[in-house]
Amino acid sequence: MKTLSPNLNAEIKTLTPTERIKFLQIKILDEAGAPIYFRLTDGATITWRGENWVNSPFLISGFEQKSSGEVSRPKLNLPNQDGALSVYVSNRILEGAEVIEYRVIPNELLVGTHTRRVFNLSHVVSLSEHMITAELRLPSDGNHIVFPPRRFAQPEFASVRI
Repeated sequence: MKTLSPNLNAEIKTLTPTERIKFLQIKILDEAGAPIYFRLTDGATITWRGENWVNSPFLISGFEQKSSGEVSRPKLNLPNQDGALSVYVSNRILEGAEVIEYRVIPNELLVGTHTRRVFNLSHVVSLSEHMITAELRLPSDGNHIVFPPRRFAQPEFASVRI
């Protein structure tokens, strides 16, 4: 069994938990195939895991499930200060980017304990001088995903008869 750090153990037992710091990493590939990283945080500008994370507001929202079982796709709102990201949108480089959201308890910044969610940026829904709204998808959501074939054969599946 994994042993929890004293900070995390105290956080679990408190009635008023500390707000998590959110980190957002966007990885795009330029025309030559070289990776470009945008690292944002909703807290103060900080160095975490050896990388600089710049204070910039962002929001991932839209996690809903209808009564019919349909799941909506989340949206990512990013600031587009003075049109800095407009070049990537107009050249369609931002589409298909890998988006990773990390959530960290402030007391655990040095330990490295975090939760993460991975998405692919599907397409840009709206673009303005100040804001970009994009649709996110799970990495397994799309036509490009290939699942390995599996055979339902004996003896592993002894009760299957074809």
